[in-house]
Amino acid sequence: MNVPEAEGHLWTLTDAAAILGTSPDNLRGAIKRGSLHATKVGRDWTVSRAEIDRYARENRRVLTDRITGR
Repeated sequence: MNVPEAEGHLWTLTDAAAILGTSPDNLRGAIKRGSLHATKVGRDWTVSRAEIDRYARENRRVLTDRITGR
């Protein structure tokens, strides 16, 4: 069953990494480089689903290479 995402829902880096097939450390690096836009909430970084999707589209080749080991 697909449950619509609530407007403004923010995902943790752990969740975003699972969606993208990468690690939270890789996403922290992307945040530091400015290629992933995230918000700090307390000690944790959070990211919107729209930003996860944008990052995936713009980094599809890099993410695929990490998964396949190329």
